[in-house]
Amino acid sequence: MVYKNRLPSQTYQQTSPSPDFTLSQESYIHKLPFELISQIFLYCVPVGNEELAHDNFKNQPLGFILSAVCNDWQSVALSTPRLWTYIQIRLRTLGIRSQFHITELCLHLSRSLPLSLHLLLHPGYEFDDIHLPKFLPFFHLLNTHSNRWGSLNIFLPFALASRFYGLSGSANLHAIRISHPTSLMNERGTPRSRNTFEMLGDRPKPNLVEISGLYLKYVKIDWTLVTNVRFSSLCVDECHELFHRAPGLTHCTIIEVVDGNEGFEIPETPILLSCLSHLELNFSCAVPAALILDKIHSPVLNELTIGAGSGVEECVKHLIHRSSCRLHPSYPNIYWK
Repeated sequence: MVYKNRLPSQTYQQTSPSPDFTLSQESYIHKLPFELISQIFLYCVPVGNEELAHDNFKNQPLGFILSAVCNDWQSVALSTPRLWTYIQIRLRTLGIRSQFHITELCLHLSRSLPLSLHLLLHPGYEFDDIHLPKFLPFFHLLNTHSNRWGSLNIFLPFALASRFYGLSGSANLHAIRISHPTSLMNERGTPRSRNTFEMLGDRPKPNLVEISGLYLKYVKIDWTLVTNVRFSSLCVDECHELFHRAPGLTHCTIIEVVDGNEGFEIPETPILLSCLSHLELNFSCAVPAALILDKIHSPVLNELTIGAGSGVEECVKHLIHRSSCRLHPSYPNIYWK
C-alpha cells in the first residue's frame, strides 16, 4: 500500500533533480543498506520540545515527508516505527478529519513504542468553544493511547488542554509541557487559569514538567520523581510547596515569583533541596527575595540566576553560607538579570 496517497493532494510538489545530480550518484544512494538509511532517518526526529525545522513540513508527519522521495525510502520509512512516534498536530476545524486519519496511521505504524505528542493551534486559527465537539473524536483517539505517551507537549487553550486526561494510564509519561498559545512569546506576566490538568487513574510520574499559565494546585501529577521544572509564575507559597512536593529537583526555573497566596504553608525553617544544582528565580517588584532564598538550603547548588527582588545580594550570601554549596561569594556562577 502506498501511504503517501492517503495524504491531502496539496501535500507534496514534485521537483526535478538538480542538473548536477548524476546517475552514478543516484546509484550510490540506492546502494546504501536499508538499515543505514533507517538510522539516518532517525536523526531527523526532533528531540524534546523541538519542532520540525522547515515551515513547509510542520503540518506533515516526518514519515510522510521522507516517504515521498522514492519507493525505497518509503519502504524504509514504513518499516521504521520510531520515525512515526513524533506526532506534531496543528489543530483547526478545517481538515480535522484528515488530521484524524493521519494520526491514526501514525499510531499504527509506530506500533507500541512511546509517543512524543506535540499539539498546538494552526497559525491564524482562533479557537471558539462552539468548535469543541469537532475535536472530541480526535482527543478520544489520543486518549485511548495514553499508556504510550512518553512526552506530552500541549500548547493549546486550556479548554482544549484539559481534554487530555488519558484512558489507558500514563506509565510511560516522562515529560509534560503545558502552555497557553498567548504565553509562547512572553511567559512573564502571563495570566493564569484555574483549569485543571488531571489524568484518569494513577497520577503520572514525570521527570520533566514545564507549565505556563496554570496554578500549582491544579496540576494533578505525582511530583516525587520530578527533577526538572519550569513555571511561568508562582506565588511565594506555591514555590515552597513545589520544593516540598519535588524533593529530587535538580533544575528549577521560575520565570516570575509573584505576590499572592494560594493557601500553602510557608516553612519556618529552610527546606533541604539536596539535589538542586541549578536555580533561576525572577522576582516581581513586590516580592522580597528573602521570602524564598532565606527558606532553602541547597548544598550542591552550583549555578544561580536571579532577577530583580529587594535585598538579593545579602540573601545570596546567606544562602551560600548556610548551604556550604559550590557557589563562591565572588559570584562566578551567579547571574544577575
